[in-house]
Amino acid sequence: MIDKSDNELLEELRKQTALFQRATKINLIVSVILGILFVLAVVIFPLAYRTRTAYRAAPQVEDSWQEARCLLDKGDFGPGMEMTQRLIRKNTEYYYGYALLGSVYHEMGDLKKSEENYDRAFALFPIDDNEKTLKAIRKAMERKQK
Repeated sequence: MIDKSDNELLEELRKQTALFQRATKINLIVSVILGILFVLAVVIFPLAYRTRTAYRAAPQVEDSWQEARCLLDKGDFGPGMEMTQRLIRKNTEYYYGYALLGSVYHEMGDLKKSEENYDRAFALFPIDDNEKTLKAIRKAMERKQK
């Protein structure tokens, strides 16, 4: 038979088992929460930080004669010509834009547009270089027509 002290001992063991089961459940919940926080800290937060700083650090290309020239020198004729034309619309009396477009059209083989742009550049800034280039383009056009 089980005496009183054995019953007390069994009751104490049941209490301890119940406490242990609750503690195990709490540990499981805490482990899941810590795992989620770990994933956030290791994967998502650095990714978000890099994305944010990359967006901030991304160079914003602004129209400039230097940038247009760099694009054209690299052979990016589409974006380079678009930027040059935007700059010309802002600075209609600046010869350099017309001379730049004239040289690009010459490289592309469009002598007519090259001549038009160099003519405008020479009209705005009549220096020897512009005049020589304009004459050379006109000679090339004459030879092409023959």
